[in-house]
Amino acid sequence: MKPFPRRLFSRLLQATAVFTMVLPVVASADTGVVGKISLLQNYETHAGFLVRLDVAMPDPDGCGRTDWYILPDTATRALLSQSMLLTARSTGAQISLVIGGCYQGIPRILHITL
Repeated sequence: MKPFPRRLFSRLLQATAVFTMVLPVVASADTGVVGKISLLQNYETHAGFLVRLDVAMPDPDGCGRTDWYILPDTATRALLSQSMLLTARSTGAQISLVIGGCYQGIPRILHITL
């Protein structure tokens, strides 16, 4: 059996490195949604703030819900994020959300831009 040529091995190693850097980005692509908040809900059985928008609400990770998004109470700076949501609702301002993953079977809000 002949040994692997050094140049071919080097190219294969480079391709593997690039693939392993790109794969997690492709596999965990978060989804952005822009719209106005039509309803906010603090529901007893959910550990988070529920948000409904006035636009189609995609479910990028297959959580099974397209009627609500959730901002978990455990989210970093949850109180600040809740304030942003309340401001957007009370002023009628358009808001941009980044959705990724599921929390209690509901698409999770990762980022908010007001």
